[in-house]
Amino acid sequence: MVTIEKRGNNSYRLIVSCGYDSNNKKILKRKTITLPSTMTEREIERELTIEGDKFEKEVQRGTYLDGNITLNEFAEKWLKDYAETNLKPLTLARYKVLLGRILIALGHKKLDSIQPTHLMEFYRNLGETGIRLDYVYTLKENIINTIPDFEKKVSSSKVSSRTIKDIIKGKGTNIYAAEKLCKSLKKPVHKIFDIADKNKTLSSLTIRHHHRVLSAMLTTAVQWQLIMSNPCERVKPPKVERKEAHYYSIDETERLLELLENESIKYRTMIHIVIFCGLRLGEVTNLEWTDVDFEEKTITISKQLQYLPEFGTYELESAKTESGNRTISIDSTLADLLREYKAWQDEEKIKLGDKWIDSNKLFTQDNGKPVFPYSPSHWFNRFIKRNNLPPLTFHQLRHTNASLLIGQGVDVATVSRRLGHADKTITLKIYAHAIKEHDREAADKLGNLLKKKK
Repeated sequence: MVTIEKRGNNSYRLIVSCGYDSNNKKILKRKTITLPSTMTEREIERELTIEGDKFEKEVQRGTYLDGNITLNEFAEKWLKDYAETNLKPLTLARYKVLLGRILIALGHKKLDSIQPTHLMEFYRNLGETGIRLDYVYTLKENIINTIPDFEKKVSSSKVSSRTIKDIIKGKGTNIYAAEKLCKSLKKPVHKIFDIADKNKTLSSLTIRHHHRVLSAMLTTAVQWQLIMSNPCERVKPPKVERKEAHYYSIDETERLLELLENESIKYRTMIHIVIFCGLRLGEVTNLEWTDVDFEEKTITISKQLQYLPEFGTYELESAKTESGNRTISIDSTLADLLREYKAWQDEEKIKLGDKWIDSNKLFTQDNGKPVFPYSPSHWFNRFIKRNNLPPLTFHQLRHTNASLLIGQGVDVATVSRRLGHADKTITLKIYAHAIKEHDREAADKLGNLLKKKK
């Protein structure tokens, strides 16, 4: 039953009891409402009855929230009612990882009690060692010999048998597998595993991402009228130290292309597309033959292929940004390679017959199913090591494309459009070093030209 207390001239507090907590203390939900001063006593009585009844039902259904709830409670509601319906799966998965750290530190605090000082302390803590989730865990030397039936004991840990065998052989694993194994052994992680690079800290950019997630949540809390203002707006997150994009020089790229001639046509074609078109990993793995126009010599990019454990492999309906949906030109050499690759794939279809699964994708598994989104990246890492090439990630092939275009004097607006950046200022920031480097070359060339004339 709802209880009503008069507060001020036109304000009233509605109170609903929700039983008792573990300390036998009564749990009360409160809501203050203000009614127009023009109402008569009879109208006020009727409105309070309506509002009181509505408030009591909200409390009973568990749909009422107020600033007195904890951040943990609000986060659960925010994920269900906002994030899961408005965010893309990959973004949601990243938010949940960041939210895990946020709630460990701040989840117990009441929503309306979170102050800028709490946030500043949290960001400082994020900059300490031991916070990262990507440390590599390896078994301590001779630890298996000290634990009888080690492999048998960890077999119930919900870690795959293949992963367990790899760990026993000395290969590194992640924190999640390490914790599962140690739980089955009833031992703390630090007693069983050594941690590589344990002094490595979170980057300023990652700390800033935590700030953005928390700010997005509390902005929603303001919109839902649970708190008056967002404390994140009164805190400056760490400045991001922008790193220079890493890429291959012209000579290194030529060497790479030369070595690719000894590889399968599938991966040779894939790497050529990224180097000459600057596509993202998800974009290149989701290309379909209908995206390639041989007559006009263009490739259209409109979708990405992604993978998440809880979803499996899935397609994003649109690219990373609206500008990510684009059509770019290709040269005759790449067009000829694509024709050769299509002829090879058509032969593979004929060989497999009914066993071929037609997906119309450019890059497939041996049976025609779409290639696993991360396979090209794994293959490229092995290719680099096998040929003793300078370290480079698959994504940095995209940086190589941008650097080569800038080096050939292509204007930044065109480079930005081909890369699918939302704004050319993004291109300018990422490739500032390359632009500055080629600007110096341009100045020297112009100086040499003027010297000759003189």
